[in-house]
Amino acid sequence: MRTLLILGLALLTLTGNPVQALTIDQAVSNALEHNPQIAQAAALAAAAESRTAKAHSPFWPSLDINYNYWDSDRDSNFSSSALSTGSSSLSFASGAQSSTSGNIRYNLFNGGSDWFRLHEARELASAAKYQRRSVIADIVLDVNRAYIEILRAKRTVETETKSV
Repeated sequence: MRTLLILGLALLTLTGNPVQALTIDQAVSNALEHNPQIAQAAALAAAAESRTAKAHSPFWPSLDINYNYWDSDRDSNFSSSALSTGSSSLSFASGAQSSTSGNIRYNLFNGGSDWFRLHEARELASAAKYQRRSVIADIVLDVNRAYIEILRAKRTVETETKSV
């Protein structure tokens, strides 16, 4: 195992891989690609868009369809009054019954609360988009500042070595 490690290190040192300095554009793109704050802001923006779609739902008609089925051993025509009179003609036949019902509703007016909820959701989605943009701009600014500070420190080191 040790010989394999030594052999791998020797091959790495023999191949001439020039080290390239990281440019400011590469630093910004790497920071934007791997930043969890941007992912969080994007998730919040997507959630705000979903809430906008949900707030728009009262303006669509709703359709409810129900279906019921039951099977009974008693005849559906058998009434409880025949039982109380002592009638001797009891018939127990299998009676399967089913019913279907449908209901369509449309919200015409709800005191304006649905309308205001929709506008609130739209504005919150817009604010979430601007929040995401501001997070990206802050990260770009921080990376640029850090890069400039590194260049200043490098220049200071060069100046100090020349003065010595």
